[in-house]
Amino acid sequence: MNEFLKENNYVIVDNFLSVEEAKDLYDKFRQDSINHPDLFVRDSQCPLSLAMYDYRWFVNLLIARLPVMHEVMGELMLPTYSYARVYAKGEILEKHIDRPACEVSVTLHLGSDETPWAIYFTKPNGEVAEIELKPGQAAIYLGMISEHWREEFKGEHYGQVFLHYVRAQGDFWDRYFDKKHK
Repeated sequence: MNEFLKENNYVIVDNFLSVEEAKDLYDKFRQDSINHPDLFVRDSQCPLSLAMYDYRWFVNLLIARLPVMHEVMGELMLPTYSYARVYAKGEILEKHIDRPACEVSVTLHLGSDETPWAIYFTKPNGEVAEIELKPGQAAIYLGMISEHWREEFKGEHYGQVFLHYVRAQGDFWDRYFDKKHK
């Protein structure tokens, strides 16, 4: 496992996607949320925002970035699912940890109205890391271990996709493709 990740519960990956790729995906996702809101949900975690489980373009990304995940983790990883949101003004992401299908997660900033919005992670030593991601930049984090959250969003829209994985040889290997969820 990446030493920085082990010591901090997260690691930043620059250019997880190019800025252009991130913008293109955000434009598609946001446009679909505007044109087809009936395909999206408002979940209890972030009820002001539109979200989608396994949006087709993000499933492609989930699979395409497996080599990056293998490299960062230093072991084989299995994909579980993707989940994305277009966050709305006033949204808050409460402090939480994730379920076993999110053993190792990626939060990838796609685009926004350019209002910065930090995500917070707890480190193993109890300190808190405050991270502001740029479009195309990702944080890979240990979602079942590190509490993570966001304070109130002051902008109008902010696009984020979460890519979730499990260790192929780990305790939660059987969550691949989120089989326990379905």
